[in-house]
Amino acid sequence: MSGNFYSVFKTALAGSMALTASCSLSFAALQAPKEPKSPYKLLYKFQGGADGGNPEGDLVEDKSGNLYGTTASGGAYGGGTIFEVNLKRVETVIYAFKGGQTDGTSPTTNLIFDSQGNLYGTTRAGGGTGCNGAGCGTVFKLAPNGTETVIHSFGTAGDGAEPDGGMIFDGQGNLFGTTLYGGSASNGTVYKISNDGSETVLYSFQGGSDGSNPNENVVMDATGNLYGAAGGGTGNAGVVFRLAPDGTETTLHTFAGQPGDGAIPTGSLIFDSQGNLYGTTKSGGTSDYGTIFKLAANETETMLYSFKNSPDGSYPNPGLIMDASGNLFGTTAQGGCNCAYQGTIFELSPNGTETTLYAFGKSSSLPVFGLIEDSSGHLYGTTVYRGKKNTGAVFRFTQ
Repeated sequence: MSGNFYSVFKTALAGSMALTASCSLSFAALQAPKEPKSPYKLLYKFQGGADGGNPEGDLVEDKSGNLYGTTASGGAYGGGTIFEVNLKRVETVIYAFKGGQTDGTSPTTNLIFDSQGNLYGTTRAGGGTGCNGAGCGTVFKLAPNGTETVIHSFGTAGDGAEPDGGMIFDGQGNLFGTTLYGGSASNGTVYKISNDGSETVLYSFQGGSDGSNPNENVVMDATGNLYGAAGGGTGNAGVVFRLAPDGTETTLHTFAGQPGDGAIPTGSLIFDSQGNLYGTTKSGGTSDYGTIFKLAANETETMLYSFKNSPDGSYPNPGLIMDASGNLFGTTAQGGCNCAYQGTIFELSPNGTETTLYAFGKSSSLPVFGLIEDSSGHLYGTTVYRGKKNTGAVFRFTQ
């Protein structure tokens, strides 16, 4: 018997698949089991040169599944880029910002498509000589053929300055957004860009109980009210506000900070189907590492989750997305465990259970902007840093 076994074993090691009739042993059975595929995949690693570097702002997906975003640096002129990453993970710079008086520089917010395939976004600087000569930022349009048009340059008297948040469309094609500074009290604004390209300051923050320095998108309800988050407030921990179509601003919630409430709301707000608002705060909560909150339609605020840093992450800078089951997904800029990890991808179920889906490490870190989800449930986002060059990456996470 031992001789037969030795013969079979020797034959298997030699790669033969022909075994005795009484025993079948394949070569594959002797191989080590394959490691399961990681749910996290780097789709593109920026080099920081002509291809751009340090992507900032949420990604947007076209009807074919191609991803678009912006980088704050790099490009042919060093002023940042608009890029595309296609289904084959090939990155293409479709516009490089030039800066100066006629073009923007440092795009740091998300892009949006119109029905004709034009992309719209903002730059933090450029477009003029204001703001200490750096320009106060722009609103731009990029046509499908690559032609870029500056729709508005900020910085004139009474105007906003440094649009640090993205924009939204209403049903008539008007654009709405916020500026970090400028306005009548230099504490930021909510603005509107009409179809004809004219800009109107809808509200100037005064820096008191109404808040100050909004740096994210606004969202709109069915009756045209705008909602957003800003800093300041009576305790200087931030506010959630509503801006009516007639320009009346109402503070819906003033954050109180640690331990019972969040502080410094960051990221765009989102609605659920019942009209409740959800968002994140950068700090506050029981451990002062940030929170996820819900603001009900009756203006009652609930702290849904308080981050602990390890293993769940800390400082959830960007906004949230919600799936059809009411689960919330987002990222934290830091934390993940007591090691070198820098940031996480998390899920919060409707019952308040938080799950850390992924902890970032040396390959990429600092996911300071939000996620998007495709029709297959894949999550996509960007990291500001990656590896030794610290130039960022585009990633996909498969749930």
